[in-house]
Amino acid sequence: MKSSSCQRDMAAHMRIVALRRVRMSTRRFETPPAKQAQCDWSELGTIVDNGVELSLPVFVMIMGYSRKTFAAFSADTWRFNL
Repeated sequence: MKSSSCQRDMAAHMRIVALRRVRMSTRRFETPPAKQAQCDWSELGTIVDNGVELSLPVFVMIMGYSRKTFAAFSADTWRFNL
C-alpha cells in the first residue's frame, strides 16, 4: 500500500517536532541525599469553622534527591505554626 503525500508530510512534521523536544530538554540538577529541598506555601481554598470562613494554607516541601513530598496544613503561614 502506497503512503499518500499527506501521510509523508505528517511523518516528516512529527520527526521535526520530536527533534525540537530533544533540543529543548533540560539536564536535571542532581544533589546528594539530604542536601537540598524546595518548599513553598500555597492556599488550597477555604474552610468553614463555626460559621467563620478561613483560608486553608498548606506547606509543601519536595526533597531534591528522592523527589519525596511532605505536606502540612496549618492555621496560617507563620513558620512557627508548623
